[in-house]
Amino acid sequence: MMVTMIMGVIAFTFSGGLDRFVPFYKLRQAQREVASSIGLAQTRAKSSNDYFFVQIDFPSRQYWVLSPFKNESAQIEYRKTFESKLPSEVSFVNVIKSKEQVETNGRVTIIIDPYGRVQPLIINLRLETNNTTHSTKIGGIGSSIQFQNKEGKPDDLFKEEFPEEQQ
Repeated sequence: MMVTMIMGVIAFTFSGGLDRFVPFYKLRQAQREVASSIGLAQTRAKSSNDYFFVQIDFPSRQYWVLSPFKNESAQIEYRKTFESKLPSEVSFVNVIKSKEQVETNGRVTIIIDPYGRVQPLIINLRLETNNTTHSTKIGGIGSSIQFQNKEGKPDDLFKEEFPEEQQ
């Protein structure tokens, strides 16, 4: 009985310290979910040999995959097949498509060709509670996905890997 009480006191003491890590994990989770939806679209594009699109809507903090469907007249139309929303404290900062093209509002469309290739881009997400920004770099050779715990810049777009964080 005494051991259980001591364990309870220790758990109560240290659980307060873990609360500060929860927002960080929300941002990382959002980062991985957005990348996962793009990975899903890449896989579906390769398997169906069709173009797929991922759209990001800044004001609503939503993103979705647009998949091709043939309608009654055998024409292809695109419909939302996967739709999700960022957690309440997380928002899109920007989508960097090139040094000249940095999208910060409205709706951004990411094109995935039938080979699953994506134009190189960086998606920056911000945690509003402490103003932390993380970036996800997608595309390039092999359409790889890389994560970084700081804001991505247009100069990082065509580098092999994200630069190391300065200490």
